[in-house]
Amino acid sequence: MSHNHHDHHHHHDSSQSMGLAFLLNTVFMVIEFIGGLMTGSTAILSDAVHDLGDSIALASAWLMEKKSLKPADSRYTFGYRRLSSLSALLNATILVAGSLWVVGLSISRFWQPTELHVEGMLALAILGTAVNGFAAIRIIRKTNNLNQNVMRWHLLEDALGWLAVLIGAIIIRLTGWTWIDPLLAILVAIIVGSAAFRSLQKAYAIISQQSPEPELYDTIKARVEALEAVDSAHHLRLWTQDGESHVLSLHVVTHEEITSTQYQALKQELKHVLAEFHIDHSTVEIEYPQEVCRLDKI
Repeated sequence: MSHNHHDHHHHHDSSQSMGLAFLLNTVFMVIEFIGGLMTGSTAILSDAVHDLGDSIALASAWLMEKKSLKPADSRYTFGYRRLSSLSALLNATILVAGSLWVVGLSISRFWQPTELHVEGMLALAILGTAVNGFAAIRIIRKTNNLNQNVMRWHLLEDALGWLAVLIGAIIIRLTGWTWIDPLLAILVAIIVGSAAFRSLQKAYAIISQQSPEPELYDTIKARVEALEAVDSAHHLRLWTQDGESHVLSLHVVTHEEITSTQYQALKQELKHVLAEFHIDHSTVEIEYPQEVCRLDKI
């Protein structure tokens, strides 16, 4: 019935920000490996391995984000926007798994502490907080969908992790309490892992075509059935492509057979109702009272 076209300028800016975040993360990952080898710090080397996973995740998210901007074609008739949600699902899974790995590694360090080179930790922590913080801020300013939100948490995890390293290094230098390092790492992993798990749930909801909001289905149905010419509404299908672009299909039964003029008036009323709920693409089939719905036979 209707199809609204959106300006993709914000999505393009977001894609560029993700590309910059990927490049910054990759460059700093190399610095981490070199710094970890030079300082002999297994903590920094562990972060470098983690950032390697982040770079792979950012690269896949960036590519998926760019591909999701392609228009619909004969093969992907709704367009490629769902690829962004697929990327979010995969990367949120990586982030949850990475957080669990950090927790496991940190717990083992309570009983098997590693030698910490505080001066090297301080220098890399300041640089790491600045680089990852800048990249995360760029993503936050351009966040438009779930995929970008997951990438934001990837970068925030790194920034918070390095901030924890910085705080921990200062405390260790002043007190000699080496157990502060794994404790802070666990706290950061719990915060980021929890947020990533919520994003994972949202991505699954989109991929499995759940209704965008639990109450939206009943609200739309009630609004349509409140129209004067409408007797009932059924076979309402409501889903979202990426958490932003919603799609709807609906069968509407009139009180009686209507004229062409009344038919056009009903279409306009339905358009106005659906516009209230930001439905980007809708298909509505209007039926008469005695008409047998073809879907009832299925």
